[in-house]
Amino acid sequence: MPVVFSTSSTITGGAATVNGFNLYQTYFVVSSAANVIQVSYTVGGAAHTATGATAFYVATFGHAGIEIVGDNLTANNLLTSICVYGTDTEGLM
Repeated sequence: MPVVFSTSSTITGGAATVNGFNLYQTYFVVSSAANVIQVSYTVGGAAHTATGATAFYVATFGHAGIEIVGDNLTANNLLTSICVYGTDTEGLM
């Protein structure tokens, strides 16, 4: 699941770091247990370790059933627009 970190309950953007994490940058949850999450820079990547213990907010966007990721680590990596019809991403059907 993609998440971002913020120092306020409103995601407003900006450039800063807390505990070694870049605020408002997308990270990916690698594991979650006992109210603790581990995140990585990439889907399925190695966990990134926090460098401090300052409290901050975690926010998620979108639906867990669909993840579309484009990274800019290679020049040939493209993300194009798509349309998906007739899906039940919220489990309401």
